[in-house]
Amino acid sequence: FCAPENETLPCPAPVGAVVPWHPSPAELALPAPRTDGSVVQIGTKFLYVGGSDGTAAQSTVYVASLAGAGNFSAWTEGPALPAPRSSASVLLVSGSVYVIGGYDADGVPATSVYVLTPDATTGALGDWQTAPELLTLPEGRAAAAAALSRERQRRNDRRGVYRVHWRRRGRATGAGGREGRGALLREDAG
Repeated sequence: FCAPENETLPCPAPVGAVVPWHPSPAELALPAPRTDGSVVQIGTKFLYVGGSDGTAAQSTVYVASLAGAGNFSAWTEGPALPAPRSSASVLLVSGSVYVIGGYDADGVPATSVYVLTPDATTGALGDWQTAPELLTLPEGRAAAAAALSRERQRRNDRRGVYRVHWRRRGRATGAGGREGRGALLREDAG
């Protein structure tokens, strides 16, 4: 029996063959259309954070759980962000999810950082908190990538977070305002 998804591939599909892409089942679609959101996995849960409905940034967070090998449950609404964000950087550090910058409801790059720390025993997500002022970005930034230095991650250390290739007022900038890539934030306090 050859699955219709194989289309023109021989049956069975050869090892390493790429099976054509198809839309996910309707049961796995987000409850509302979104773009420019961020996804992070924490434990057995996936979070789709913020994003835009095509008009404005949203504060909605959708949650799905792993369900068997390679599958996940339907998305449900989780704890909302304190304020709408789209094109934010999202990073998992030491069991906490950080939402860094992003565009606010008016389309302006934000300086805020939000933190979600689920209960380590029960897995309950809890509520988002505004991060300490120390973590606030020096200038609003959006559409960036965030990374944690491997050495700091191994030591379970929250210091050493980097943001690269960001947008400020609609154009790509780097360190010192240069066009292109560069490290904006390296949080080394503490």
